[in-house]
This record gives sequence, C-alpha cells and structure tokens, in this order.
Amino acid sequence: MAEVPVGNWYNMDQTALFWHMFPSLGLATANWPGLKKDKTWISLAFTTNDTGTDCFELWAVRKVKEPRALKKFNFQAYKVI
Repeated sequence: MAEVPVGNWYNMDQTALFWHMFPSLGLATANWPGLKKDKTWISLAFTTNDTGTDCFELWAVRKVKEPRALKKFNFQAYKVI
C-alpha cells in the first residue's frame, strides 16, 4: 500500500444539536411533572484534513429549511449549508 502524503487524509465527523430541549440541570427548584423532553435536532457535519489547514464549510442537516426557533439566525453569515 502506497503512503499517502501529509495533508491528504480527510475526516468528517457528525454531531447532533438538540436546539429545542430544555437543560436537564439548572437553578430551578420545582420539577415539571408530565413534561417530555423535546428531541428536535439538527445534525452538524465537520470536515477537515489531518493537518487542519483545509477545512470545509459546516453542513447542517435539518427537517425544514429554517426552523422556527432559529428564524433570526443568519445561516449565510456562518457559511452553513
């Protein structure tokens, strides 16, 4: 097997952002019985090479083009596809 030059190895990692879920810990003293956690999520993908010199744009995979909770977020300013 031929050796690949440094900088030609690429890695893509995926993570989920549960943007609509309330925190499980906090300063609240009262419990909220009967409330289910909202697991609405956006999948984020990051891609870069092994040296970190070549980074691709952030990919966001979501159900709708602009989620209602993020309607004021400027996706183009952060280069989110």
